[in-house]
Amino acid sequence: MQINPNVSTGGVRSTPNRSPVPAGVSTKTDTVSLQQAGAIQTALQQTPDVRAAAVARATELARDPTYPPLATIKAIGNLLALPVQEQQ
Repeated sequence: MQINPNVSTGGVRSTPNRSPVPAGVSTKTDTVSLQQAGAIQTALQQTPDVRAAAVARATELARDPTYPPLATIKAIGNLLALPVQEQQ
């Protein structure tokens, strides 16, 4: 049996020039509503830069030699050791 890898399948057909947007489809651009942006900006301005209670809690945890618990450290280590799966 002989296989010929140079089999011609014919020429390349040209395609007619078409508009990239099908007929009847709107080409309007997306719009953004920023009506809530004012409320978000106000809330952000009223939030203190430093939350004293959170800083005190973090300081307390940093001084605790048993924090984080060994079980938490092992669980994170196991997650980091998992093989990376390629995304398709």
